[in-house]
Amino acid sequence: KHIYEAMETGPQNMPVFSDSNLKPEDKRDIIAYLKTIENNGSPGGLQLVVDPSHPVHFDHSLDHVPGMLQLEGARQSALLTVPAGERDHWHMTSIDADFRGFGELESEVELDTSSQDAPTGATLGARVLLRQRGRMISDVLVGLRRPDIGETGPGSR
Repeated sequence: KHIYEAMETGPQNMPVFSDSNLKPEDKRDIIAYLKTIENNGSPGGLQLVVDPSHPVHFDHSLDHVPGMLQLEGARQSALLTVPAGERDHWHMTSIDADFRGFGELESEVELDTSSQDAPTGATLGARVLLRQRGRMISDVLVGLRRPDIGETGPGSR
C-alpha cells in the first residue's frame, strides 16, 4: 500500500508515476516483484546446466559453453525474479548481452541475477552475470513484460 501511494504522489525527490505514464497493473507488477525480492532474496547463485547431448545447443562439436545456452540460462534466471504463480504470464521483450570470455565445458558456470531498471518496452529488468571460476564470461540484461489481458500482437500470449 505504501509503495503504491509513493508511486502516485512522488514523495521527496521521487518522480510521480501517474496512471497516464504507468498503468495500475504495471505498478502492481513492480510492487509484487519488490516484495518477492524482499521475501526470497535475489535468485542469484544458480548454476547453468550444460548438457553436451542437447540437440540444439550442441548440434556440432564444441569446446566451450555456447552463447545461445548462456542467453537461455539468463532468460530462465530472469524469470525467477517474477513471483512463482505469475511466471507463465510473463515473456521476454529484450535481451542485451556482452560476451566477455569463453566458458569452458569442464567448469561450472554460475548465474547471479539482480533487479535492474526495465529496458524500453519492458515492465521489469534483470541483470544476469555468468561467471566461471570467478571470471565473468557474460553480462546479460533481460527485459520482461506481462501482456495486458486481451493484448494481441507480436510477443503476446
